[in-house]
Amino acid sequence: MPLTPEINAILEKAETQGLFKALLSQLNKDFLRAGIVENFDLHTIIKHTGRNLVAAIYALIISDFERYLNLLYVIDIDEAAIKAMPIQRVDELAQGVSILILQRELAKVTLKNRP
Repeated sequence: MPLTPEINAILEKAETQGLFKALLSQLNKDFLRAGIVENFDLHTIIKHTGRNLVAAIYALIISDFERYLNLLYVIDIDEAAIKAMPIQRVDELAQGVSILILQRELAKVTLKNRP
């Protein structure tokens, strides 16, 4: 399944703002805080980052739902936003959740790097 345009748009926005590496660092930090060993390489191209994030979320939903919920808590994803998502296939859910994660993480790094 191809990535949704929103995922690439968020990653490209981070790149244009000079925050792409900070975004990846924040993802790595929050995944680690949730007890999930996932390494988003700082030298990865945008397309691969989106695909890797969706794959990681998909795997968590399928194999370790408790850690998935913990990750959402650590990143501070709005529970109402998750509940508002329509019932869908797991791969679509993984993409939707990845969008929410990227939006939240970009907001964090934007705030931290504000002049």
